[in-house]
Amino acid sequence: MLALYQQLKMFGWVALWNPDKIILVLVVGGLYALLVGPYRRDIPGATPPKPAEVAAFYGALGLYYVAQGSPLYLMSHMIFWLHMVKMAIVYLLVPPLLILGIPAWMFETAFRMAWLRRLVGALSHPLVAIFLFNGLFSIYHIPEVFDFLNTHRSAGILYAIAMFAAAWIMWWPILNPLPDREEWSYIKKIGYIFANGMLLTPACALLFLSDHVLYRSYYDAAVWQQMVGYCLPPGARAIDLSGLSAAQFNLLSPVDDQKLGGILMKVLQELIYAGFIITVLGRWFREAWAKERESTEAVLAEARLRKRGS
Repeated sequence: MLALYQQLKMFGWVALWNPDKIILVLVVGGLYALLVGPYRRDIPGATPPKPAEVAAFYGALGLYYVAQGSPLYLMSHMIFWLHMVKMAIVYLLVPPLLILGIPAWMFETAFRMAWLRRLVGALSHPLVAIFLFNGLFSIYHIPEVFDFLNTHRSAGILYAIAMFAAAWIMWWPILNPLPDREEWSYIKKIGYIFANGMLLTPACALLFLSDHVLYRSYYDAAVWQQMVGYCLPPGARAIDLSGLSAAQFNLLSPVDDQKLGGILMKVLQELIYAGFIITVLGRWFREAWAKERESTEAVLAEARLRKRGS
């Protein structure tokens, strides 16, 4: 990776570190600090954020910058498996951390807009939410769609926004912090996460099982140059890409790179989902233990009262 970074220095600091993304992260982080800090006093029902919420929110911003602003972003256009790592971060880690990081009163304030509450309610129905993101993710990895979206800037940006919104909606049914939500059973939450993992498998299998390169964006020099040219940030698009190709920056063959991408996406998805399943199980066991302890204490207290009465 260090050797690749040295090669990529030819693109310049702006292309490697994306100052526009630095500004975006700082602005969003600053607005969050103001809303949960001094401006909170002007919002009815607002309470101080929990340390875990603050950590989750800024953790999400940090991961977003790593995926979309650090050298990983440019590297992901040279090496396909890094592209899949970036996808896992942006769509499987950042949305749930943002939901966990935003206090419930912020959502309550936003959902005072009836149309927004109705829209989120309709889209977050389990059957809609689970197929919306996984469907968009699978369509994205159809070769013709993938190459088109990665070489047409406006379409690519709109599709990325749609996938991010769908990823948020996918996590909403089990992470919804609103007090008037319909609380799912722990079994239902685990089943929902497990089903999400199953629906993501076909796209990963397509990458792993294919014996030929699916995406021209990573092996056709002309298409690759178009993709990289469109992904470069403002101030870095004057770089001459002629004579360059993805093969110059990748030690793996295109087929092996593609197979590794499919494997890594599935492994990362399983690890992330397993982490949430473990969290759900932990809460379930703690709740069951607390109820069992309360029941035991109630029985003991009743026994003591009877003993005194006799």
